[in-house]
Amino acid sequence: MAQANISVTESQFRCPICLDILKDPVSIPCGHTYCMACINNYWDQAESGQFSCPQCRETFSPRPVLRRNTVLAEVVDKLKLTEMVTAPELYTVGVGEVPCDFCPAESKLRAVKSCLVCLASFCELHVLPHREVGTLRRHKLVAAVECLAERLCAQHRLGLEPAGSGSEAEAALEWSGDCLLCEADQEEVHNVDAQRARRQLQLQEAQRMFQGRIRIGEREIEEFQQSLASLKVSASAVLEDSEALFADMALRLEKTKAEVRARLEAKERAVVGRAERDVETLEKDLEELRRRDEEISQLLQTEDNTHFLQAAPLLCVPLTAGRHSRALGLPTEAFSGARRALCHLRSRVEEVCREEVDKISRAGTPDDLQAGRYVM
Repeated sequence: MAQANISVTESQFRCPICLDILKDPVSIPCGHTYCMACINNYWDQAESGQFSCPQCRETFSPRPVLRRNTVLAEVVDKLKLTEMVTAPELYTVGVGEVPCDFCPAESKLRAVKSCLVCLASFCELHVLPHREVGTLRRHKLVAAVECLAERLCAQHRLGLEPAGSGSEAEAALEWSGDCLLCEADQEEVHNVDAQRARRQLQLQEAQRMFQGRIRIGEREIEEFQQSLASLKVSASAVLEDSEALFADMALRLEKTKAEVRARLEAKERAVVGRAERDVETLEKDLEELRRRDEEISQLLQTEDNTHFLQAAPLLCVPLTAGRHSRALGLPTEAFSGARRALCHLRSRVEEVCREEVDKISRAGTPDDLQAGRYVM
């Protein structure tokens, strides 16, 4: 099988977040690729539940599980290896060739990169620190540029010219193209503008989310305040009802008290009246007995036998049967039943009051209020 020859550049394997060669490349659901550490850090700083692609802004929920793209990682490693092991080419003073500023004069190699910060050109070997050292990795590297100092504008060349070497006008005349540093500055401004635009979109999205939450919170507070006002009205109504209820109960108790008192007094009058009538009857029987006793005593003292024999049978006849034999007694149990009924009534009232008060207390517990049940 013929082996395909695909031309790729280093820029195709740079992370859009750190702008460096991909490390542990991962692909998210939208298809864009980032360093695993970069995209994880980006999502860690995002709002909870707002996981989006930094480039296309597509959102994902839940947070995607990232796995290292082994195929892409191997391609990136091979690219790095290819760049590092490519045999350096000697500087032959050809057209368009740029010498390395750090190689010995007798064995200069051809430069592959120029640094716009160091204002120097480097071969494959001397450019390695710019790819490995942290501070140098931030420098702007471009394709090797011939006569780098001459590609700068007069303003950027001032610091490079030795003292008394010429005027600014002469330096400006020697410049024959666009300034690389101005272009880099402009590109950096564009990058800053792009980053600002991206961050601005993120902030606007976060602001919209916060404003939505504010509106929801304000609406909830308004609804809660309305419910609280309704609760206060209901509580006041219940308090008024309770006052009216207990006033009515007190009135009914007073009426019941008067009724019970009237019935007890009527029963008392009936019992006392019957007892008094019994006493009166017994007193009359006793008076009759005394009179019979006195007649018998007088008859026993008489000496008239004829009168004695005639009156004796009449006095021996007993009085009306049962009239004097009734025992005088009071109904001691007449009011015991009423006393027991009153005790039972008190117990029932206390029991009913206790049960109903417990129901009233349970009807307005804090759990009901938290659950939003304000009905009383």
